[in-house]
Amino acid sequence: MSDTTMLDAIIPQLVTVEQGIEEIAGERILPFIVETILYRLSRKDPQRAPSGYAISIGLYVLCTVCWALNLSIILSDLSRFYPSHVLPATKTTPPAYEKGATLFAREVCVGVVFVHSDVVALWRAYVITGSRRWVGVVFAGFYILSAALYVFVGVLHSATLLSHPPASVVSFYSKHMMAYVALEALAYSATAGAHVTSTVLIARKAWIHRKRLHILLTRASNNRASNASYSRSIEILYIVIESGVLYTLLWIIYVFSGSFSEDGKSWRSSWMYQISGMYPTLVVVVVLLRDSFLEQSSIEMERSTRVSILPAVEDMARIDLRTESDSHLGMVQPPQLAHY
Repeated sequence: MSDTTMLDAIIPQLVTVEQGIEEIAGERILPFIVETILYRLSRKDPQRAPSGYAISIGLYVLCTVCWALNLSIILSDLSRFYPSHVLPATKTTPPAYEKGATLFAREVCVGVVFVHSDVVALWRAYVITGSRRWVGVVFAGFYILSAALYVFVGVLHSATLLSHPPASVVSFYSKHMMAYVALEALAYSATAGAHVTSTVLIARKAWIHRKRLHILLTRASNNRASNASYSRSIEILYIVIESGVLYTLLWIIYVFSGSFSEDGKSWRSSWMYQISGMYPTLVVVVVLLRDSFLEQSSIEMERSTRVSILPAVEDMARIDLRTESDSHLGMVQPPQLAHY
C-alpha cells in the first residue's frame, strides 16, 4: 500500500518534468542550436575583419552577449529538474519570469542590434546614391522613428519580464494591449520600410549605372580599363541589391513567424538578431570573396595558357617552342626541314 501511495506521488512529478523538458527543448535548446551555428559562422569568417569597423565591433559584442545570456537561461531552466529542485506536485512550475533580469538584458541587446543594423543599411544607401540631402533627411527620419519605437516597445516589454514588474507597466498592458501591439507592428514596419527604401534607391542607382555602362560598351574599344571599372561597379551594386532584398524577406518572415505560436516567438529571435549582427559587413565579405575567386581563377588561367609545348619539330638540333596564341595567329612560321 505504501508503494502505491509513493508511486501516485511520483507520477505527477514525472509528468511535470516531462512537460518542462519538452517546453525547454522547443523554446530554448533548439533555437539556441540554430543561434550557435550562425554565431560560429560569423566567427569563422577570416575576412570579416570587424576591427576596422566600430559599429561591427559593437554588433559582434552584442551578439556574443545575447548568445551567453541564452545559454545562461537554458542552464537555469535545466537546473529546475535536478533532484534537489523538483517541486512537489501541488506546486506549479516556476515561470520564466523568475529569470527576468537576464531576459531584460537580452531583449535590450537584441533591440540595439536591430536598430544599428538599420543604420548601416541606410548609410550604405546614402553614400551610394551620392550623399544627397533629401536622402539623408529621409534616412534620419527612419532612424529616429525606429529607434524611438524600439526603445519604447523594448523597455515596456522587457519590464514585464522582471520578477516584480512595475505597476504602471502591468496597468498599461491590461488596459492598452492593442496599443502596444500597434506600436510593435509600427516598429517592425519602420525597419522594413528603411530596408525597402534603401534597396529601391540602390536599385535605381544600379539601373542608371547600367545605362552608362551600355553607352561605354557601344563606343570605341580603346577604353577597356574604364569599361572594366564600370562592369565591376555594377556587379557590386547587384550584390548590394540582392542582399537587401534577401534581408527584407527574412525580416518579413521574422515579423510574421511570431504571430502563430509562442514557439515561433522563441525561434525567430534566435536566428534573426544573429543575421542582423552579420548583415552590415555581409556585402563587404561577399565582394572580397568574389574578387578573391576571380583573381585566383585569373592566375590559374594565366598559368595554364602561358606557355604550352607543342610537339617538338626537329630541325637539325633545334626544338621549336611556341605559345598557343602565337601559333593560332600565325605569328610563328613552322620551321622548314633541311634537305640534303
